[in-house]
Amino acid sequence: TLWDTQVKGLHVRILASRRAFYFYYRSPGGQQRRPKIGAFGDITLTQARSIGKEWLGAIARGEDPKGERNEYRAEPTVSELFDMTWKSHWDQERYH
Repeated sequence: TLWDTQVKGLHVRILASRRAFYFYYRSPGGQQRRPKIGAFGDITLTQARSIGKEWLGAIARGEDPKGERNEYRAEPTVSELFDMTWKSHWDQERYH
């Protein structure tokens, strides 16, 4: 792991199979977060630093970038929403 000297929390993990930029911070609730910013090569160091600076600003405002991403991913997909609607409404006897 190599830590960036310009943006606090930004680091790159180097493994045998891949290299990627990550960002370390603590959420407003005190949880440690290490979200992946992007794969090395897909984004540049300059782009990773820019994203890291944006996230530092959001954290300073009391936001939790990784927590917001987790909430978004927890939302039901269109397929799941259809299945829920089918089971609760259309799968009733009057529609058969």
